[in-house]
Formats: sequence, C-alpha cells, structure tokens
Amino acid sequence: MTGTTNVDNDKHLVTVYGIQVTNSYFPDRDPATSAKMDQLLRTFVPPVVNISLERVVAYVPKPQAQSLNQERSSGGISSESLNSEMQNRQRGETSSQNWQHGGSGGGWGGGGGSRRR
Repeated sequence: MTGTTNVDNDKHLVTVYGIQVTNSYFPDRDPATSAKMDQLLRTFVPPVVNISLERVVAYVPKPQAQSLNQERSSGGISSESLNSEMQNRQRGETSSQNWQHGGSGGGWGGGGGSRRR
C-alpha cells in the first residue's frame, strides 16, 4: 500500500490519504480467484485514514541500543521527522529506512496484527 501523509502536531494525528493498493498476494488461490480477491480488497480501502501519532510511532522499528540512547538524549522521535520519513517512503526514497509496512499486520493501525520490533 502507498499513501500520502500529513502530521498534525497539535492534534497528535497522522492523516493518510490517496491510499492505493500496489500489490496483493493470495498464495492459496489460483490466478483467477486471486484477481477477484484483489479487486474485492481494493473496494475496502478508504480514501482517508486518521491515525494517532502515538500509534504510528509505536509501529516504528526501534533503533539499536546505541542509537536508542542518542535518541533518548535528543528528546525522541519528533513529528516533523515522522512526517519527513513517511513522505520519503511515499516517494520511494532509499534513504528512508525507518518505515516498513509489511505483510500480515493490522493495516494502517486497524489492529489485529502484531507489531514489528
């Protein structure tokens, strides 16, 4: 999935819009059924999703011990860097390595999945 993000620091809210399914994978289905499942999946994608900033930060992989200490001393992850990282991922820039939205998680904060650590 891809989408454009905007962070509202005052409301602690991340808005994801322009959401598109870039690929789907149904390994237990034949190609014809997979195509139908893909079309069905795309009908469930909302045009806009609002997620609390804290929830998005909770899904960010944690840095290694040395980086963690540096991050703690600098005040943690700022919403500006969060917005920048999310926009970099949207553009596909390789320099943005902090954000990963993988396989079988709960989607854009929808719950039900496991967090990556």
